[in-house]
Amino acid sequence: MHSKLVVLSGVLFCAAGSFANVVLTPDNAEVLIAPDACPVARFAADDLTNHLAMVFGRRVPIVNTPGEGKVQIVVGDSQWTRDAGLDVSVLPRDAFYICTQGGRIYIAGRDDPESRLGDEIRRGIYSRKERATAFGVCEFLERYAGVRFYFPDEYGTLVPNAGSLSVPEIKDTVKPQFTIRNCYISGAGPLPDVPIGPRQAPIKAMWRLRLRENTIDIPCCHGQNRFRITERFHAKHPEYFQLRKDGTRCTETNTPKRYMRGQLCHTSKVWDVFRRETIERMRKGEKYVDIMPQDGMSACRCANCMARYAQTNDLSLASGYCTELMWSNTVSVADAVRAAGLDGCVTQMAYGPCRNIPELNIPDNVKVVLAVGGPWACSRPDILDKQVAFVRNWSEKLNGKVSWIWTYPMKNYGRLQAHDVPQHAPRAYFEFYRRTAKYIDGSFVESNQESDTIFYNYLNYYVFAKLAWQPDLDVEALLAEHNRLMFGAAAPKMARFLDRLEEIWIGKVAIPSLIGETEIGPMIYAPSEEEIYDDIYTQEVLDELERYLAEAARIVPSCSPEAMRVATLRRRFFEPLAARRKALITSIADELIRRRNDPRPSLLDGLKWPADKMRHCSFDVGESVTGSPSIRIDSTNTVYLALPLRSIKDKLRPFGKYRLTYFVKTAGMEPVSGAKRGKGATVELEERGDGVKYRAVRYPGTRHWLGTKDWRCHAFDVTLGGDVCREGYRPTLWLRVFGAKGTVWFDGIRLEDTDSPTPTPTPTPTPTPTPTPAAGSCPLQSPLL
Repeated sequence: MHSKLVVLSGVLFCAAGSFANVVLTPDNAEVLIAPDACPVARFAADDLTNHLAMVFGRRVPIVNTPGEGKVQIVVGDSQWTRDAGLDVSVLPRDAFYICTQGGRIYIAGRDDPESRLGDEIRRGIYSRKERATAFGVCEFLERYAGVRFYFPDEYGTLVPNAGSLSVPEIKDTVKPQFTIRNCYISGAGPLPDVPIGPRQAPIKAMWRLRLRENTIDIPCCHGQNRFRITERFHAKHPEYFQLRKDGTRCTETNTPKRYMRGQLCHTSKVWDVFRRETIERMRKGEKYVDIMPQDGMSACRCANCMARYAQTNDLSLASGYCTELMWSNTVSVADAVRAAGLDGCVTQMAYGPCRNIPELNIPDNVKVVLAVGGPWACSRPDILDKQVAFVRNWSEKLNGKVSWIWTYPMKNYGRLQAHDVPQHAPRAYFEFYRRTAKYIDGSFVESNQESDTIFYNYLNYYVFAKLAWQPDLDVEALLAEHNRLMFGAAAPKMARFLDRLEEIWIGKVAIPSLIGETEIGPMIYAPSEEEIYDDIYTQEVLDELERYLAEAARIVPSCSPEAMRVATLRRRFFEPLAARRKALITSIADELIRRRNDPRPSLLDGLKWPADKMRHCSFDVGESVTGSPSIRIDSTNTVYLALPLRSIKDKLRPFGKYRLTYFVKTAGMEPVSGAKRGKGATVELEERGDGVKYRAVRYPGTRHWLGTKDWRCHAFDVTLGGDVCREGYRPTLWLRVFGAKGTVWFDGIRLEDTDSPTPTPTPTPTPTPTPTPAAGSCPLQSPLL
């Protein structure tokens, strides 16, 4: 099942010379580790011999003493590596040696003896403990055995067959370009074809190892929360907390709204607490203390704070208004740490209201992190230049590299809602991080996708991971190799398919996505899902993409690994995209016929909208698809209409599959200036309650309808979460308008159990058409759905 692979010459780091190569065969190779080898080295040795067994078709043994006439691959720090002049103690963190000497091959780096790497991976943990020898094995397998770790399953893990491997005479020290290399794989969406649950985490942990993510843990993410100021001081010291415009203090402890929970007054003596307790924590062994403010930081209106804020000529707050105040407080903590004789560092992020470069000098025991948009900025050269300049200017301010940048190449977040649209853009990843590389020591890639699959990012992550280790990476050669190894003779067609996805994402989906720097951090603006499928992913575009896939499938032999990969990419990239477009533009006539021929009941039958809870809403007999009154919402800004579903809880199943369908129409729906959320009308099926993790399943996707659109039908498959049986489970169907004015109608809302058998339809006579009532609204009364 494994095809012959060609090792990409661009990834070799061979020393010059004409020495004889070390040749490994299944007859002469053995993996040598010390009897007292640490768990990381043992894991690395197992990993190496398992892959060599797949390459050779025969097992390569692991031994503790050298065999006569054998070629040893010495794995891990040992007396043998030290006798070869390899001192791992002088290596930078995560770096390793690959060396041939005297007919032996050495792979060794610094490994934490406390790390139980195998157990950690099996439990789905990617701990921040050194494991450089394991990284070295991954590099060796890629470099000399032609193994490729594109994605952690049969689709994306390529192991070639070979009768022998040739390793040149070499002494190579491999070290990363970036200290921080983190793609947020643990939280970036589910793996495809793996059941949601505990099986996902171990695979993701192994993938992080293959990409060689960083092993150092330097926290910088709203670290003031760890001091628990609100819980400890809300009653005793209310002056520590933000003064709001209404004169109240932000001392709430039980609200889910981040802007109402623990926002501080940063001219108060709360910073005495931060200074004192930072020193205490460092004396207990912490090397880095995160003092970044809470998320959603907003202005304190007390006189002292207002006097310190930067303001515009009209006395409103300027962009980055809290910069000087926040960084002066940060420096005061760093100075106190140094005065206490401690060598630890504090971390702070240039983010939101403190993102500008301050006037004061920042000492070197402050680790500075920058929040910047990231790869999607490549959709707009002006924005890309601005973000690169921002990073460069901070680097110059610090007289060295920024500790790392926090970037936001997200999807299905904020105002970029593009469910089932692959954000495949490896060249954008390369271009953004290539241009910022000289000013940074790494990046955290916040690429969470909520309901989508992590698979959409697999080449994005691969390119970032390679660039994080190889400053001279040739991205075009890397992508060409990927296409050749994955798809064989179909490489040109699949290259065009993948390139087209990136062209569309960066050129059309992300190009309006102005990644604005708001006072709560980068915010993404984007086209609505309606625009994506009406104007971008048109039927013509989908036909073009399907043509590339069909032509590729015809080129490669059926049942070959290449054919499997073409089919997998079709299933994972193309089919969800096509299905979502079909769902969004389902024919009204087809849906009415389906309902007539499929008498499956709706779980909403018999439920009534709570008339006493409705505002700006009415039942409109003049606008309808089904003949029943539609629900009309007239909005001037934001309107919520809820239908509690607790009465049908016994009809719902954990992870049950359902179908949600409805008809929608809009008239003059326009965004309201200054709205902070997605703008327009939407439908949400929400799962929440006591002990239930909040899970808003929005259909279609958090998309918001705007403009004037005639009746449309939408149909979506719904998979509930696992909390259905919990005592406090309270599902709710919401009709909402966020930050928009205009009118929207909803009609014929149905929720059907798709796992239940379809009843046999009972023939009914064709009804006599009923004249449509005149347009207008009937009095407010709640009909059955």
